[in-house]
Amino acid sequence: RRHYRIKHLASGLYIALADPTNGHEQKEQEICLTSHYHSVDGSTLWEFVPVNEEVELITGSTPLYIRNVCSDFWLQGLDIHGTTPVEVKAVCCEEMDVSQYVYMAPAVEKDDTTTIDRLRNFRLQLLDATKALTSCIEASLMLQSLREHGDAVSAALRECIFLCVGGGEENPMLLDGEPDAESQHLIHEMGVLQAVVDLIESLAEPLLPPEDSSEDTAEVEVPEGPASL
Repeated sequence: RRHYRIKHLASGLYIALADPTNGHEQKEQEICLTSHYHSVDGSTLWEFVPVNEEVELITGSTPLYIRNVCSDFWLQGLDIHGTTPVEVKAVCCEEMDVSQYVYMAPAVEKDDTTTIDRLRNFRLQLLDATKALTSCIEASLMLQSLREHGDAVSAALRECIFLCVGGGEENPMLLDGEPDAESQHLIHEMGVLQAVVDLIESLAEPLLPPEDSSEDTAEVEVPEGPASL
């Protein structure tokens, strides 16, 4: 993973750990803005750790953990109950906590952790179902596989749809029809969308023609019509 310095563009100052010499003597460390940094000073060096470890490219909607390189402390919102924006007050702490991850662009919603946990579970369910379907297809047990895993796959896909369009908690079948942009970004970043695509491909594989099948059609001789008078 690469290390970064976080610069506030309006002031030209860098985010730094206020007192890196304390090490782990305190459970929390304050952060500050500094006008300069040294190449050997790790207080201004931060590591971006995606919540989804399989993400290779960090984009503006990628949920991240931010770790200070010199202290192994993680950037955390001071008010985890959501009454104060995390942009206003923040500290570094040792313990991993649900309020640690942030977005590079949009602000983090307080219920995003639950969303990420749900998406991670959906993705694992879809991956397991895809592997099972693939193995059953190879063994010509397609019908049996659908009977065993169909309900679980359908439930996971329904949950993803409800998460996108805002299904009600009491009655998830009542959808408000307004797509949730943040949930859609998370579905893409967490790899759930790719898992759905892989699942569909595994279901469609038995219906596709063999790769070595020839697409050339045989030529058919059409008899000539009667001579014109």
